[in-house]
Amino acid sequence: MKKLFLGFTFFLISIACLAAPTPDIGAVETEASRQLTDIAAQEPTDVILPDLPTLEPPAVGAPTRMATATFDMLPSPMNFMVATLPSSTPKPTATSTPDPNIIDQQVSYTVSGDAAVVEITFTNRDGNIEKDLFSLPFEQTNTFKQGTTVTLSVKIISESGTVTSQIKSADKVLCQKDATGKDQTAACTDVVVE
Repeated sequence: MKKLFLGFTFFLISIACLAAPTPDIGAVETEASRQLTDIAAQEPTDVILPDLPTLEPPAVGAPTRMATATFDMLPSPMNFMVATLPSSTPKPTATSTPDPNIIDQQVSYTVSGDAAVVEITFTNRDGNIEKDLFSLPFEQTNTFKQGTTVTLSVKIISESGTVTSQIKSADKVLCQKDATGKDQTAACTDVVVE
């Protein structure tokens, strides 16, 4: 019985909804249309646009470019924080005093023999290695500090011949080498000045 009562109530509500008058949609549409027509019939409002840069019309066949506007960027204030770094006081360094026992020595390079052309490589007075072609005899004297390492190397360039290379310091022969034949070398390398 309860189900029958609920079904009957539902039926009555449905009929009441169907019988209720519906609003006039046409009247709403008519009013909206009238308002839009009135707005369109009013005098248009002037709109002021900013001046834009324009370009001259291009020549016939020339490529075209769009006008562009540039805007200056205003610098914005920038804040910086500077951190202080701890200062360090340089430590005093010991000054080097020349060893009174180290003295300048004269070093003589001597090359003798019968080879027509030789290539001589030697340590020059600046401590650099120098190399060039020479004819014999060859002799050169340079001044070096005692304990300096020097080199004298002689390569026979001509087709034949003999050479003798010699390094002397204070009339003492520190090194002497001999060579015979093309491309042979008489080398006194890494000789320490006494």
